[in-house]
Amino acid sequence: MSFERLFAPRGIAIVGASADLTRIGGHPIRALKNSAYAGGVFPVNPKYPEIAGLTCYPSVAAIDAPCDLAIVAVPAPLAPAAVRDCGNAGIAFAVVLTAGFREAGEAGRKLEAEIAAAVRDTGIRVIGPNCQGMLSIEERVWAVFGSLAEEADLRAGRVSGCFQSGGFGFGIVNLAEQQGVGFRVCVSTGNETDVTTPELLLGFLDDPGCDMAFALLEGTPDARRLLDVGRRSLETGKPVLVWKSAQTEAGAKAAASHTANMTGARELYRAAFAQSGLVAVDDVEPITDMAKLVAQARLPAGPRVGILSISGGSSIVFADRALDGGLTLPPFAPATLAALARIVPAFGSPENPADVTAAIFNDLSILTRGLDIVLADPGIDQIAILLASIPGAPAHRVAEAIAAVAARTDKPVTVGWSGRRSKSEDAYRVFEAARIPVVPTPVRLAAAMARMTRFAMDRKRL
Repeated sequence: MSFERLFAPRGIAIVGASADLTRIGGHPIRALKNSAYAGGVFPVNPKYPEIAGLTCYPSVAAIDAPCDLAIVAVPAPLAPAAVRDCGNAGIAFAVVLTAGFREAGEAGRKLEAEIAAAVRDTGIRVIGPNCQGMLSIEERVWAVFGSLAEEADLRAGRVSGCFQSGGFGFGIVNLAEQQGVGFRVCVSTGNETDVTTPELLLGFLDDPGCDMAFALLEGTPDARRLLDVGRRSLETGKPVLVWKSAQTEAGAKAAASHTANMTGARELYRAAFAQSGLVAVDDVEPITDMAKLVAQARLPAGPRVGILSISGGSSIVFADRALDGGLTLPPFAPATLAALARIVPAFGSPENPADVTAAIFNDLSILTRGLDIVLADPGIDQIAILLASIPGAPAHRVAEAIAAVAARTDKPVTVGWSGRRSKSEDAYRVFEAARIPVVPTPVRLAAAMARMTRFAMDRKRL
């Protein structure tokens, strides 16, 4: 199905709107005003003629302008009727923020069943209940409550995500922002009475503005659809990363009280991911690092990595993690080795991984010529350049040199560099403009390259 009216609504109703913008029913109003959303904002509450300078409507049926999305913030006993009213009014989607459903016991389960009945009877689609809301950053849709209502300056990107934990999921978005990765759409799915995580992931993959999808998953009863997501990911060339939580008994117990999700056995999910092409992650950094590699839009032809480094120590830790992840560091071809031996200082090494040493500070051509030589090696599928923490003006010169060489090849070119942005802003801008991924540690870079390579090999297998 299409999620266009959810992610780019012409108008948004806030059912249960509060005149106190510090309350949950007021948070979406404040957030939409701060985010500069261009569509209609329609508070719904029969108590008020207006809220925050906006006309307030007695019911959703009274809204006399296009409205595609409703944010439902009424108490749980009133939520099923509110959803039904929205469906009868022709509103396509409702985001139900309210908690107190199946996660709260038998009475809550009955209320949630009533929401499901409203969905069946009217055709409305529901996100939630018991969720924190939804962001569509490029469209400036802040359909949320909580601290995220104050985060109206998030950068737009080409990663979309859905989270069964809204608070933690949106925390991931904030951490990704700090590491230079922007999101396109973020959905807190809550109890998933109607719209499920696999369904959203398939929607993300069909979105031309999305290059990578991510899910924070406690569990799903829709396991076959999850396998479909993996296959669709391989078909589109857009990786889907899944952070599967609730993998222990204690975690499963917490999930049962959180969203009442059936979590399933850890081994079952691992086998499903490996079979279908889904990419397993277990922290924020693998998500941000993978997003940077995806943005380069170059899949490696194979696992063979060539390394150029100015630090022998960084090569060692990169090699350890790379081999653990299934990458290989093959010997350079004889012609490559001979050409490198002519330019690498005697105290360095032309072998893979090649140590070109800090002599590049005095002669940058050692690096640029070395890159061209290694990229021309037919036995190398991708290259990693380990720059340690080169600062300032030297970093800028190196970045420009790497960008120029990368423009002459279709092989992935990645950089491991821990330079402080405050000291090397120009270099970061050069790398970003050239879409060259920069990952701060050799270990993280190797892990990201291994995940990207497995995805590329799974595509070939498909």
